[in-house]
Amino acid sequence: MIAVAFSPDGRRVATGGWDHTVRISDVDDPARSATVLTGHSGTVAALAFSPDGSTMASASWDHTVNLWDSAGPVMAGHGGAVRAVAFRPGGRILATAGDGREIRLWNVADPYRPVPLPVLDSPAGTYYALAFSPDGGMLAVAGEDETIRLWDVSDPKAPRPLPTLRDHAARVRTVAFSPDGRILAGGGFDNTVRLWDLADPRRPEPITTITTHPGAVYSVAFSPDGGMLAAGGFDRTVRLWRLADPRRPEPVSTLSGHTNEVYTVAFSPDGRTLASGSFDQSVRLWDITTPAKPRTTARLGGHRGGATSVAFSPDGGLLATTGDDGTTRLWRLTGAGGPLLRARLTGHTHAVRAAAFSPDGRTVATASADHTVRLWDPDAARVATRVCALTGPGLVREAWHDHFPGLGCRPPCPS
Repeated sequence: MIAVAFSPDGRRVATGGWDHTVRISDVDDPARSATVLTGHSGTVAALAFSPDGSTMASASWDHTVNLWDSAGPVMAGHGGAVRAVAFRPGGRILATAGDGREIRLWNVADPYRPVPLPVLDSPAGTYYALAFSPDGGMLAVAGEDETIRLWDVSDPKAPRPLPTLRDHAARVRTVAFSPDGRILAGGGFDNTVRLWDLADPRRPEPITTITTHPGAVYSVAFSPDGGMLAAGGFDRTVRLWRLADPRRPEPVSTLSGHTNEVYTVAFSPDGRTLASGSFDQSVRLWDITTPAKPRTTARLGGHRGGATSVAFSPDGGLLATTGDDGTTRLWRLTGAGGPLLRARLTGHTHAVRAAAFSPDGRTVATASADHTVRLWDPDAARVATRVCALTGPGLVREAWHDHFPGLGCRPPCPS
């Protein structure tokens, strides 16, 4: 071994040497096989990470310097912006979609070594959203060709197309399955939310069309018990409907407060809170314990640009928000004092369009206009402790605050 360098967060160590390769190892899990980077034809003599850890440079006796994308596992291969990402129940399979007619499946059982599965090539030029059914057997994808395409992905290595839903009259921007998997909701630029009965996926049946939104519908979500549906859209509001009878959705309330279009909505796992993200650069948390009288409990800022997606961790303790500024923010929702920014994840080079937690909460996937999907470990507290342990009491106060402002911790290092 000739060269060695730690990443700025202290979680990875890179080594280079006589065998012409660079190896990146996980400091927290030394037993994990290292990632081997090949490309040099001579001894690797020097290594350096960029300050944000997203790039690593390696210098070699072969008279070259190589730059490597090293901010974490990155899944490339999309021909355009990646707009949607979703984990299949169980967490081993990830679906991604975006520009370029591509819907991709990945095996992420080992998030450090994603394995590409078949590409679902379809006619639409852009796909805006996707969702797995609760049992993991179906994938629904919303497209600019005014359709929702359904796939049987019970065997992810051999996906099969199911009937395509063609009732929308304009681009479909969002899709969501009800918790029991029997109902699919879609919303789009025809200013409607449409519900389908998928009890028999081979014979989907339209249930009803909700037309009360005065503009495009960007996001829909079912409450965890399936009793309510939320939709956010162009009119800067979030609207709630009660679904006691899905054929006759009952309007419950309209959540007003955003000053620009509402791009994304999500229910907390306990159904008591709704999160909404807007082009007004904010995310709002709403107490919907009494759905007819919702109230704002917090306004989360920080994104320099629209807030493009919101996602709760499975235990409801964290909220991930993404933005046009290319960042993902993790907010701690438990404890005194209200929501607290826990970490800011950087590495994407363009807008981040979507985020999703794995079912076990140990991985966050983000999809970006930079044509990549990144996988992150959301345990920022462990990361921060590792940084401190490796850098000692000399850790710069401002740097700690910049990367981990929500931990409430400053040097000297925690024990």
